[in-house]
Amino acid sequence: MRRFSPFTRRNRSSTASTLPKISDLEPSQVRREAGAGGCESPAELYRTLGSLSLLADDLSELLPDLCGQLEDALLAGRVRHRAADAQEACDAVASAAHSISVARFTAFLVGQEVQKAQTAIRDLAAA
Repeated sequence: MRRFSPFTRRNRSSTASTLPKISDLEPSQVRREAGAGGCESPAELYRTLGSLSLLADDLSELLPDLCGQLEDALLAGRVRHRAADAQEACDAVASAAHSISVARFTAFLVGQEVQKAQTAIRDLAAA
């Protein structure tokens, strides 16, 4: 999936991993990977939880980049508020930054809990 942002002039640095990130998949692929059709074995559930954990990690890494791009765009004059009021633009960016921060923390917690669930079922076997 191609990411486009009108705000950025820099590229997001890639991680050291050479594996494709689940966030690069189309939404329908993520649903399939996440077991929308149901898991037929503990091993499949384990893999699904691993995929969801990666998705949560990707989200918590991406959100600060988006926030930074928005703040950079505001400071560089590439965005403005439709009311043409600089204070309104600053308030909107600050509100978005706060929400993004909460979302990042939430994604981080989701990732941790999904990892715990994955660890808990690690030794299960199909009956």
